[in-house]
Amino acid sequence: MVPLLSDSIFPKDLVIAIQNYLDNPAASSCSDINLMRALGKYDKRDEQWKLLEEIALNTPFRIRSGRQFIKGELLNKNFCCTCLKSKHKYVINPLTEVQPINPQHKSSGGLRS
Repeated sequence: MVPLLSDSIFPKDLVIAIQNYLDNPAASSCSDINLMRALGKYDKRDEQWKLLEEIALNTPFRIRSGRQFIKGELLNKNFCCTCLKSKHKYVINPLTEVQPINPQHKSSGGLRS
């Protein structure tokens, strides 16, 4: 694997992340947050979607399935978030793509100029 990991094939930051992962691999590559963060830098994301770690604490957000949560405190490596519908707590990976919800957003039926 080492011959494939060169700066001429991959960006330097990605080579470092892969080498660090290969030094001590986890059971799943998705559980290595540093590797996932390095790989994610090269993903194309829609501007309205952000990573959970990028939004402020107590910000309401939705995930791609449509479920809505409020971002809570960081516990070890994940965030403890509260489901808006059931009020149950869920532990969510910081690299999950979320769409912040504007709580003041209402349909426009207000003033016209």
